[in-house]
Amino acid sequence: MFEGSIDLRSFGNLNVNADLGGDRVVYVRNGDIIKRAQASIAMHQTFVYLENGVIDLVGGVGGLTWTAPLDGDFEDLALWSESFEVHQIGGQAGNTLTGTFFTPMANPFTLTGQGGQFQTDAQFLTRRLEVKGQGEVRMRPDPDRQTLIPIREVFLIR
Repeated sequence: MFEGSIDLRSFGNLNVNADLGGDRVVYVRNGDIIKRAQASIAMHQTFVYLENGVIDLVGGVGGLTWTAPLDGDFEDLALWSESFEVHQIGGQAGNTLTGTFFTPMANPFTLTGQGGQFQTDAQFLTRRLEVKGQGEVRMRPDPDRQTLIPIREVFLIR
């Protein structure tokens, strides 16, 4: 649990659940998650609840690995944020994202960077998604690692 922002600069490193010892939860109560310069983030099997802040992970050449939990209440859910602010993921290094990134109010959720961002295991449920930069983005969520939207039965009323 974090009361304020997580702000990684220079060669900073945030590593959550490095030993893959089950699923983890990161709760940021009032602040942002920011990665700059050569900083890197690795959050394995981790659900992040961002109560009041933004994701700004576009800085520099440091890597980003973020995988959703495999089990429990937050299975396949990597991020939940109801903020209206811009959320950004990118950078010059390849990023590995797995799971669902739920940001229904983000205006927008931006994927940016210099290289290819092949997020073939990520699903984005957001108000608006923007792709920027010189690279390309390919997304194809894994059906075993996505959040399913319930299908309701439809009836004809006469």
